Amino acid sequence: RGYRIVFSAPSCLLAVREEYPELLGTPASKEVAENCLYIFELLAELKGRGELNLKFKPVDLNIAYHIPCHLRALGEDRTLEILREIPGLRIAVVTDKCCGMAGTFGMKKQYFELSMKAGRPLFEALENSGAELVATSCGTCRIQIEQATGMKTVHPIEILRSALI
Repeated sequence: RGYRIVFSAPSCLLAVREEYPELLGTPASKEVAENCLYIFELLAELKGRGELNLKFKPVDLNIAYHIPCHLRALGEDRTLEILREIPGLRIAVVTDKCCGMAGTFGMKKQYFELSMKAGRPLFEALENSGAELVATSCGTCRIQIEQATGMKTVHPIEILRSALI
């Protein structure tokens, strides 16, 4: 029908865009997949067309930005392009590190310690970043990061929201 579907969770977008068309193999699943995008893809698209209001209020905050694996798997991440438009926001980008959660793997009692060990390089990088909070779009990464570091974590869209209120 010409609608676009906007996702805030990269894992859900990856499933609908990449996995469902392969699993279902239907023209409809391919059409749906072609019309799905990540929320910051949409915002960057609007910015590129001059249709995004970039009059953000300053946000005096140090954040660490963690790029989740599902977002890396989707290709280009446009989150920083938008967040860097917010005056006063300081961003430490923590790349190429995994939180160790791996979906629900880290939530299982028998794998918890292994999951935490796998995430240790990320946790240390975040703790040493000087950030007041962590922004990541993956819900399970947020759970793992908070329980391992005690740092508050939010979805990046929440940072953008704070610049609009």
